[in-house]
Amino acid sequence: MVKVEIKVYPKKEVLDPVGETIKKALRRLGVDVESVRAGKLFTIEMPEKLSKEELYLEADRMCKELLANPLIEEYEVILCEQQ
Repeated sequence: MVKVEIKVYPKKEVLDPVGETIKKALRRLGVDVESVRAGKLFTIEMPEKLSKEELYLEADRMCKELLANPLIEEYEVILCEQQ
């Protein structure tokens, strides 16, 4: 199996209320924080029979069709090294 990580975050121009709440809480703890963006991390195992390009295209399709809302979120696909 090959591990694919997909990071989904609100676009920079979209208000992130979860990130803002975390930032305020960190500041109350005395942490000097400029900004916080809260997102989602998906770790997906896929068959090794797919090439890197096929894996990326399939992960990109999953994001566009299910995992991310392209109107308000951006995403990053990371193909992890095989162990």
